[in-house]
Amino acid sequence: MDTSDIQAVTTLAKMVPTGGVIVDVGTLLGMSASLWCIHSEASRIICIDLWKCGRSLESFRKNNGGEISKEAFLRNVPDNRIEAIQGRSPSCVSGWWSLPVDFYWEDADHNNPWLARNIRFWSRQVKPGGIVCGHDYHLPDVIRESNALAAKWGVALNRLGTSVWWIRKPIDFLDQKPDLAQVLVETSGDHASHLTRLLRLLRSRISR
Repeated sequence: MDTSDIQAVTTLAKMVPTGGVIVDVGTLLGMSASLWCIHSEASRIICIDLWKCGRSLESFRKNNGGEISKEAFLRNVPDNRIEAIQGRSPSCVSGWWSLPVDFYWEDADHNNPWLARNIRFWSRQVKPGGIVCGHDYHLPDVIRESNALAAKWGVALNRLGTSVWWIRKPIDFLDQKPDLAQVLVETSGDHASHLTRLLRLLRSRISR
């Protein structure tokens, strides 16, 4: 993240309402999380990452102290508002998540299908008037999915810094409930969460 993007994230952090909830997907070693801690008045900052070093992160690991782990992240961001969840989003939370979100930052998978899954899941959790945003707008799937969300909501996509994007969810936008196919996709690889979410969805359909 270059200097202009750090300033962009700082600007976004100040848009979070006092007492708000931030979800940071792809937090890695805590660059964005530290900026939320310093510049926002959020009450909860929920950070999700695999914290697993694959080939794509090898050079990053070598240039940043040699350790990519949840423990290293927590050492870098010693703030009691931080809540760390280790796993692949959204399947690691989709079976039980019910907390409304004020601000969602996406900087995990930059390619589909996981990028589309993340944006689809988390944009539904964001409150009307809340913000969906992310990094690396120069990458094809990031451009495609962020613009698709802006078009769905009928709002402009905003740019900051070199490659930061953000969208404000319309106050009057009502999300449709996910269908069974979406639930299956979002919970792939997590059978317990999968069953829990399916049961909740079936109960809601039966009670109509």
